[in-house]
Amino acid sequence: MLNGAEHRETRMRRVLHVSPYIHPAAGGPPVVVERWAEFAGAHGWHARVLSTPAMSPDGGGSLFANAEGRYELSLLSSPFDALWGAGRANLNCLVQQADIVHLHTMWSTLNAIAASVCRRLDKPYVISPHGMLDPYSLGIKSLKKRVYLKMVESCTIRGAAGVLFTADEERDLAVSQIGHVPHPGVVGLGADMPKASDEMLQVRFQSTHPELADKKLIVFLGRLHPKKRPDVVIRAMRGVRAKIPDVALLVVGDGQRDYVDGLKQLSESLGLRECVYFLGLLTGEEKWAVLASSRVFALPSLQENFAIAVAEALQLRVPVLITDKINIWREIVEADAGMLLREAFLEDDLANHAVALLSDPHNCSDMGRKARALAFRAYTWPASAQKLSVYYDAILEMHRAARLERIG
Repeated sequence: MLNGAEHRETRMRRVLHVSPYIHPAAGGPPVVVERWAEFAGAHGWHARVLSTPAMSPDGGGSLFANAEGRYELSLLSSPFDALWGAGRANLNCLVQQADIVHLHTMWSTLNAIAASVCRRLDKPYVISPHGMLDPYSLGIKSLKKRVYLKMVESCTIRGAAGVLFTADEERDLAVSQIGHVPHPGVVGLGADMPKASDEMLQVRFQSTHPELADKKLIVFLGRLHPKKRPDVVIRAMRGVRAKIPDVALLVVGDGQRDYVDGLKQLSESLGLRECVYFLGLLTGEEKWAVLASSRVFALPSLQENFAIAVAEALQLRVPVLITDKINIWREIVEADAGMLLREAFLEDDLANHAVALLSDPHNCSDMGRKARALAFRAYTWPASAQKLSVYYDAILEMHRAARLERIG
């Protein structure tokens, strides 16, 4: 693993983040790109983001509004614009201006083109796979991905100055799937923090949902998708409710309509209609209010690269129940900030762990305290951005040394 010493320069260095999408609907990667770009200035970096208006219903107008005052944003109308004309000229100019280029996600035409430009201009670039080299992710449309990996992505990876992962687990899984990666680094991500206090958020939640004021709350927060297995949490509620009658499950998130309707039908068929609440997609203080009012966070996902929602729960002192398919599970279990759900006993473990925490407020509070301590220690965006800066500096130093060796 590459561990560079922090390198300071008087000149503001430039990083170009390239991502095929930046709209929040795309999930975790846009959040990471935005936060790293936003906090770059504190460590001597000027950040620019190059992306497309993918998933943006207004053609990208809201993306520019969101970036204003936080980081510079350039948009191509599509990834293929980077192949010719003004789009190619813009890409060449941005790469030339940057000290380092940071590619986000895999299987992207835009990234493949940007990587080829970097190699032609002798500009170092690093790749963040964002969990897309995990066995689970590679198993989806596996034939298509294996062909693309051999024909295109392998060249992009080989030409990279480094590959950056968000956890040791992600790095190890990727290496087990594709073999050697150049100069791997690990920089953990962060979680946003609410501006209001826990107490104020709890008051807000109770005023919005007075019917839940006296309930012991379990929260599932995330995209409603089979990969995240919200159905497991719903089924586990039968066992929890049998021992904790005043429990309620808050399902926070959205997904495809048919799948969401199926989850609602499942809760009704199990006789859980009165204790399972579908709150939809919540953001900002509404989301924080739910987390601050919950006693247990459950995410029995099949795969999560980092799971920012888990880190957010830790920030709010909520113990987490997770599987070992979430790549930061070791850190959480070692810190006693949550409990592990065994794959063969998912529903039973989830129900038993939830009952244990809800019936023992002292233990639940103690685990919540350790959760926040872990989050403050390891999962904040300023700390993540500082570690990223160290990694960039090490890459640049290595690149300079290699160039001098070629010249000499």
